[in-house]
Amino acid sequence: MTLSEVRVAPDGQALDVPGYPVPLVTPGHTTGHTCFLVPEADAILTGDALVTGHATSRVEGPQVLKGFFQHDVPALLESLSVIEAAPASVVVPGHGPVWRGPVAEAVALTRSRASQTL
Repeated sequence: MTLSEVRVAPDGQALDVPGYPVPLVTPGHTTGHTCFLVPEADAILTGDALVTGHATSRVEGPQVLKGFFQHDVPALLESLSVIEAAPASVVVPGHGPVWRGPVAEAVALTRSRASQTL
């Protein structure tokens, strides 16, 4: 299969694909990092912006990856506000188990642990 065109996903606008995920731009881990809100599933897919475990971490639960994995730490910390505002109660991270509970609680735990990681 060959792509004839590549387009940037519109930040905050549902994509016309099954589940209608909403891209949320969350730079920091990488320049173009994007989380996806899936309203139908009451979930946010956080990729590596917010994880719940990693082979390099002894912490269990919501956290950020160690600083050497981050392209821009201040942008990453700012992007946590985007995740925090997402109307979801399930976090599906790029690493670690699924988190069930208020997204704001997951972000609060992540922020409290960030100084240990970054």
